[in-house]
Amino acid sequence: MTDHIYKKIELTGSSTVGMQEAIENAISKASQTIRDMRWFEVVETRGHIADGKVAHWQLPLKLALLYPNKIPKRCDLSRLFNVSPLPHFENATKSYKHVCVH
Repeated sequence: MTDHIYKKIELTGSSTVGMQEAIENAISKASQTIRDMRWFEVVETRGHIADGKVAHWQLPLKLALLYPNKIPKRCDLSRLFNVSPLPHFENATKSYKHVCVH
């Protein structure tokens, strides 16, 4: 087994049904644009109360992505996210120095 490096992001899943569905909603939505997700951890459990009942479950998650084996030679976050680079992509990603090599 090889050693892996992970990048963690935080997002919050929500559901009117329960905690499990809130987690599944967050992971399902994230999987539409994020590749190489490996694991998650629930940071906290909270919810919204309406009329004396739980109206919404909210679960902040830390989601771990497999960090690329090879760092791109230019700013190209499309390796991590299923997106096409925009014309102004180089300028828009200067804050992602952990992924970009200038």
